[in-house]
Amino acid sequence: MALFSCQSQNFNNNLNDTTMLTNNKLNLSEFKSVARTLSAIEYRDLTGKVANGTAYFYKQSLPEKNGHIAIYGDNDGFEKIVVDKTLHFMEVYNFNEEGILVSKGLMYPEGFKKGTWMYNNESGNVEKEIDYDEPFNFSWEDVLIYLEERAIQKESIVYIIRDAESNPKTWTIEWNIDTDNAEVIILNGDTGKVIEINKQPIKKEI
Repeated sequence: MALFSCQSQNFNNNLNDTTMLTNNKLNLSEFKSVARTLSAIEYRDLTGKVANGTAYFYKQSLPEKNGHIAIYGDNDGFEKIVVDKTLHFMEVYNFNEEGILVSKGLMYPEGFKKGTWMYNNESGNVEKEIDYDEPFNFSWEDVLIYLEERAIQKESIVYIIRDAESNPKTWTIEWNIDTDNAEVIILNGDTGKVIEINKQPIKKEI
């Protein structure tokens, strides 16, 4: 089982999937022609929002990457994610209700936005860019080194999140030590110093 690699996903090289995109715009007619329709009860986006009106969902497997491409949305807009299990981050593309690209960037699944995200105006032109790594002197690459030193395997990670609003800024890592116990590690986002380590039993479904 592989340990975390210290090689970080490159934003410019990897945020380039063109599936159903034409000039950075989602081809809505093509998408809806192949997508499944979902009810509000069936539909949830990355934020947990339910559908506004008819929702659409399309999924394409990427067997060579043990991943997939998923596109889904409703009257409020659409989202596309590209999951490559050989990499740490997924590509996320957000579109308005007309299919115009409004933002894109890398995200750690259910965790945090990585690197520089691009945000467009309603015309699809770049309005601003935000570097979500900037607040952290102890970087993602430093976290990978810490995981390597602890011999924490990628497959045992439950989640990794970071908080730029706390004082000090923090990284929080939960991983399964074995089938019964987990460990939660909190690192200082500036220095990488261990703030706290807690062991806890893994909650099991009855």
